[in-house]
Amino acid sequence: ACREGPIIVPCSRIRVLDGSLPAPSNSRAEGMWNAQKTKPPFWPAHRVVNQTADTFGLRLIILRDETSDPLHGLAPLPAEFGSAIAFLVRRTLIP
Repeated sequence: ACREGPIIVPCSRIRVLDGSLPAPSNSRAEGMWNAQKTKPPFWPAHRVVNQTADTFGLRLIILRDETSDPLHGLAPLPAEFGSAIAFLVRRTLIP
């Protein structure tokens, strides 16, 4: 069902990698959401977007829950993206 239409995510839950950390990837061991509990950068539950070799654009991090806390290695999404992004599910999420 998730491949039939877009998944709308509020921009308040999306961050951009700022380049200060190595590019993360999604874990296959923890279900939909990654959780960095035992090693830095200790981000809250999240999903990496545009992390495969055949995708283009910004590497994005979708947070499961909104937070206004600063997160090491992540920057807020620029305002020009509006209030929400529609993602399509393929092998990875595609904005």
